[in-house]
Amino acid sequence: MSSTADSTKPQAEATPEKPEQGHAEEEEELSIVDQDELWTDVTPIPQADVERPMVQIAYHPEYRKAMNLFRGILKKNEFSERALKLTTIILQYNAGHYTVWNYRSQILKHLQLSDPEGKHIQKELAMLNKHMADMRKSYQAWQHRALMVELLKDASKEIEFVNQVLKADAKNYHTWTYRQSLLCRYNEPEMWAGELTTTERLLEEDVRNNSVWNHRFFTVFDTFPLHTPGISSSEFAQIVQREIQFTQHQILKAPNNPSAWNYLRGYPQIILFLSLLSSHHLSPIRLIFFFFFTPPPPEKKCENRVLKRGSIPLNTLEDFVLPLTKTRLELETQPSGWPTGLNTQSDLPVPAAVELLANIYAQSQAKTQIALELYELLSEKLDPIRKGYWKFLSQRAVANQATAPSTTV
Repeated sequence: MSSTADSTKPQAEATPEKPEQGHAEEEEELSIVDQDELWTDVTPIPQADVERPMVQIAYHPEYRKAMNLFRGILKKNEFSERALKLTTIILQYNAGHYTVWNYRSQILKHLQLSDPEGKHIQKELAMLNKHMADMRKSYQAWQHRALMVELLKDASKEIEFVNQVLKADAKNYHTWTYRQSLLCRYNEPEMWAGELTTTERLLEEDVRNNSVWNHRFFTVFDTFPLHTPGISSSEFAQIVQREIQFTQHQILKAPNNPSAWNYLRGYPQIILFLSLLSSHHLSPIRLIFFFFFTPPPPEKKCENRVLKRGSIPLNTLEDFVLPLTKTRLELETQPSGWPTGLNTQSDLPVPAAVELLANIYAQSQAKTQIALELYELLSEKLDPIRKGYWKFLSQRAVANQATAPSTTV
């Protein structure tokens, strides 16, 4: 295959057999490439393949003819109804064709100049509403939709639309990215209003859905200066406590769920954000930029900063994680019995809980030896695939305590 082939050439795997025809309107659009009288002023431009390509791509005849016409239209820089219909045919064969999506957006933007009511854009969004679930893994389709919403200047129905797409795939990266871009771009109170409820509902359906955990963190912590700009440090501290309790409840339902543990362990960084909020008079956007795009301080400095400001230290989680580091037999025979709310089918001990407890004890000279024993347990039994990592943490704990003043947790 020639390296000088036309840049609009689609990938081989993106050209399936002729798609099924739908209602009469779609049939009319599909047949437009065969209406030669419509294209008398367009010179088709064949794909620039070499004379003897190593692999001959078996394009469908209609797709090949449509692409030849498209290159001719592209050369003319034509933004017309027929050009729009031509892109429809191509995208039915290759929904990931970036050049065609981009040109389609330009066509619709041009047509809107003579369509103040936005009928073309509304029709386009209706088409996307119908087919977006099937194209949900296409970056190009989501980008096109974002441009259409921007042209229409009305994003009021978009969150509900995203909710419908998530019913087909609740973990789709493109869908969640689009949702977050909507929230940040338009920043409408009614758009933010249902975000926590949505995450709670989706976590009820699948507590291991990392996409939902990520979105909850995005909503609660990453973007709060946008949707709650006047929040005080004390109010934010209450939110942190609420999220810790919420996450602990979810962990007890599925203790070996890494998504919930990662969410829980994210809160020390949030406490640092809280300290910045209380000590810097920065605008919300500058504060977000400062925190998320500035290299973080060394870990020890960060910890000292958190403790110095009287924020939540890591060892406040000790009572919560301790039972999860025990075996089933140990829990069943101890006086306190099985922890309230803990799933009785849980595999114990929980590696994430053992790691967190080891990290807590590693901060105390009095309990460093226990931390080393926990790292050894992880290395030899619970998580041997990361044996080198546990060895590193053990060595760091010993080195840190050798130079640290005597403290207790």
